[in-house]
Amino acid sequence: DGHVRVYHGHKANLTSKYVSRQKLCLAATTEFWVNDDQGMPYLVVTGELSEKLQEVILTLIIPQILTLAQIQNRKEKNEAVLFTLVFDREAYSPSFFMDLWKRFKIAVVTYRKNVKDNWDEKSFKPHQIQVIGNAVNKLLYEQEVILDGYPFREVRCLGVGGHQTAIITTNPEINMTTIASKMFSRWSQENFFKYMT
Repeated sequence: DGHVRVYHGHKANLTSKYVSRQKLCLAATTEFWVNDDQGMPYLVVTGELSEKLQEVILTLIIPQILTLAQIQNRKEKNEAVLFTLVFDREAYSPSFFMDLWKRFKIAVVTYRKNVKDNWDEKSFKPHQIQVIGNAVNKLLYEQEVILDGYPFREVRCLGVGGHQTAIITTNPEINMTTIASKMFSRWSQENFFKYMT
């Protein structure tokens, strides 16, 4: 997840951006936080304010994870999934997701953008998922979809009032409940840094 950090020094020549909490245009950088499977901090990468999450994933985050986790050997053994990145819509691009999968065997789990259809509510069945260590009951359904010419697994969660939350993934191994659990647990990262501050 990317978060703007206001720069308070005088020596750096940084891009300015409107910071809503201070209602001013201020010099800033972007911090990209990477947490582990349990929602605990794994690494943070500081980038230029103008950097996009896609660029940061390719040039900074993936190399750091490969180095820190020492998983190069797994890649050489051709295991199906090297690791899975879970993030919000900021880096949304079906072609980017498929590129990560084809080049690195890195899967993604993220929200789908621009959902215009609703699936039949009768298709949704109750499932128990784990959200930050708590058992939660959700109505889920999965099917394959084609986005920009690429096949994805899509899991939808039926909420109150018929709202459908759409989650897509390139991971062929994890089950539907795990996909929903990982996506809905992503907020633990926000909470950790909020309370730590």
